[in-house]
Amino acid sequence: MKQFITIMLAILLCCGCSGGGEFVAETGPFNGGFTSENGESIGAFSFTVINNVLQGTGVINHNGDNITVTISAALSGKVINGQVSNSTFGTGPLWGTFDNVSYAEGGFTFTGNAGVATTTGTWSAAIP
Repeated sequence: MKQFITIMLAILLCCGCSGGGEFVAETGPFNGGFTSENGESIGAFSFTVINNVLQGTGVINHNGDNITVTISAALSGKVINGQVSNSTFGTGPLWGTFDNVSYAEGGFTFTGNAGVATTTGTWSAAIP
């Protein structure tokens, strides 16, 4: 019996130290901001995470105009891959990672539909 208990404890210990389960971000809402390559604030946004899908809206200053954008991305583990877009003005990739369940950060590129101007920078978001 003593040997059985020892084996069961060893199994439980191994299971508890295996790194846990799949990463699950908080649902949100997350509040965040866009920052230019020069470190200037160029917009704000919010998003939620439901079933590994990140969805939100915000405003980004692109080429001197404040443009309302939609944020959509897939979450694979802690990795975020998606886009920031406005059907009239432009679109571009949005990428990043979750540092923990309530904070994420990454980068983006927004290119105008005419392809003339591109806004590139970073973003970060957290649950307030």
